[in-house]
Amino acid sequence: MFKNLESSYYASPGAEISEWLEENEKTQAWLSEQLGRSAQFVNELINAKIRLSEDTAIDLSSVIGMSPEYWVRREGSYRLALALAKRNNMKVEQQDGTYRMP
Repeated sequence: MFKNLESSYYASPGAEISEWLEENEKTQAWLSEQLGRSAQFVNELINAKIRLSEDTAIDLSSVIGMSPEYWVRREGSYRLALALAKRNNMKVEQQDGTYRMP
């Protein structure tokens, strides 16, 4: 079952946020200001060091777009992929908030 998960499930929501910022020529500092959150919070979110909460999903939908449901599903899919990898004793490597199977 785990091997059938699409590779997008290994990408954290933070990786997608980082990509959006780059494509739109915005910075983490800009996002921090827009969300009313600290720079540290935004950095940890982008680097998948913290979970994307429902409140953050609502805020992101206002700033970046996509629905809050989209962001919650992205976080859930990402965390599920990590849990399945752990359960199946599969090594996962982290690079810039994105987890890839070796």
